[in-house]
Amino acid sequence: MENIFALIDEYTDVTHFDKLGIKSIQLSDSVFDDETIHDFIIENILPKNPLKLIIPASLGTIKTNFWGLRIGLHFRLTPGLGNLKRIPLIFVSDSSLDEILTIQKEKYGLICTTQGSILVNNSYEEINAALDHIQELPKNNYIDAFVDKILIPKPEENGKHSIANIWGVYQLAKITSHLDVLTSITKYLNKQKDLYFKYILAISDNSMEQLQNIKTQEIGIIKYSGNILFIDDEADKGWGEILKAIFVNANVEIVGRGDIELFNSYIDKAENKALETVNSLPKWDLILLDLRLDANEDIGQKANQMAHEYSGAKLLRKIINSNEGIQVIMFTASNKAWNMRELIEMGADGFYIKEAPEYSRDESFSLNNYLSFEKQTNDCFERKNLKNVFELNKNILAHLSLQDTLSQTKPINQKNRELIKTYLKLGFNAIQKFSPSKKEFSLYCFLEYYKIIEILGKSLIEDKDDKLMILGKTNVKINFVNLKPVLLSKIEPIKSGTFITSFKINDYTPVSDDSYYTNPTSSTRFAGLMLLRFGFTETDVAKFMQLNYLRNTLVAHPTNQTTNSISLNDIISLVTILKISFDHL
Repeated sequence: MENIFALIDEYTDVTHFDKLGIKSIQLSDSVFDDETIHDFIIENILPKNPLKLIIPASLGTIKTNFWGLRIGLHFRLTPGLGNLKRIPLIFVSDSSLDEILTIQKEKYGLICTTQGSILVNNSYEEINAALDHIQELPKNNYIDAFVDKILIPKPEENGKHSIANIWGVYQLAKITSHLDVLTSITKYLNKQKDLYFKYILAISDNSMEQLQNIKTQEIGIIKYSGNILFIDDEADKGWGEILKAIFVNANVEIVGRGDIELFNSYIDKAENKALETVNSLPKWDLILLDLRLDANEDIGQKANQMAHEYSGAKLLRKIINSNEGIQVIMFTASNKAWNMRELIEMGADGFYIKEAPEYSRDESFSLNNYLSFEKQTNDCFERKNLKNVFELNKNILAHLSLQDTLSQTKPINQKNRELIKTYLKLGFNAIQKFSPSKKEFSLYCFLEYYKIIEILGKSLIEDKDDKLMILGKTNVKINFVNLKPVLLSKIEPIKSGTFITSFKINDYTPVSDDSYYTNPTSSTRFAGLMLLRFGFTETDVAKFMQLNYLRNTLVAHPTNQTTNSISLNDIISLVTILKISFDHL
């Protein structure tokens, strides 16, 4: 019979095949795992372009293994076969379908209940009758007539996280139009040969039309530049390459785990990389960190731990302890709300769910999962300089702690030192909540830091005997403003119209409208400190006065006409001025 073939091995009874004139395709003894079955189909069956295929239900000497049925499932589910995967399949066995389904726990026999497939007894008459009457699997009914009628169980040796590392990267690549990137990833391609992966792939393809209906914008490219670190023990299954394709303008570095690398060695490597610095600041603008960095955490009781018990969460804690401003998004196969909440409470700035197959029927989940990730990364890049704010905070706190231990007279008393510590904490807590949709937190933060400006202006300037004197480092008092008998100042305002743009060091007699000298505002006091005590330049004071203008118009006395806003760079400028000021205490 032309282009009708039978798969056989050395134990197959070919009597009826020979009588019917059916050609044979010889199976070797090694074709008993998913990878070799896949390769055999591509290399030995596909080139022959059969019209119908006969397969012994069992192969080898064990007549209850039913590996022939597994080969048939591979044939139906393998992508790239085109119309060939719809050809009629005739399975030959001495066992009935009921016996097969009873004996074989994987239920491979369900393929025989689908259109285009049949199970017959090993007899000339039944095989011949099946060849005459069997029709191919309907072209436009692949899902209903086949995929929905079978069930491929998840392999027991594969945990949820392991499967998500293959399935999740496929979904991410598909949703972002980067499937081509995966064609060179050896570990990913080998995993694609698994029967279970092919099964869930077939299920997912059914939802592509749904995806096209809801995909209303171009996604898959995030254009921020910066340094991104991705830490994942299974990064080499395609995650690293996909992330590099998505973050097209960024420097993306990958910390994966070698095939024979010990876990402790890998964790040390990941920690050292995560804590890298450049010019004393954390190197990374964004760290993408997998929750489970050890395959053993996907097995048994460990698979049900609380989030903080996983290796990735422990590394997160070390990163946050080093600098609370570092932006970290966790990657996890878990979609449990309590795990997500715990990670956020630990300091994570977001999370991305590595999709498991149970989400595969809802392509909108994949899209929304990615869009959520995209928004989170955008927010993180908006906050990437929080690490600078944290380091400035830490430096100021170090000065305050040093003063706490000094025995001599302190320039700032204990009450005010405690207030400053509180304002530093409140300011940083506020700016951590800042995002493009929550810009008001930059205002809250700015106000807290400005309170420290006011404390310094009051603590370091003595108002006594009609004079304002700046307290120097060694109890030397610096003349600032004489109020009587002649109003005289050591600093002169630089104006644009009536607006003060800066101050300069100069003996200056204030005029009648310079009331800010007779009752100095916080900005006048601090400008004097900057020039006469802390060593700032006129340009530095001009920057401070710009910040003071923002404080007056946006924070302290906002109006409906206000168009400016407080940016993270404004926060950094203000805290940098504070840090330099404390350096000179």
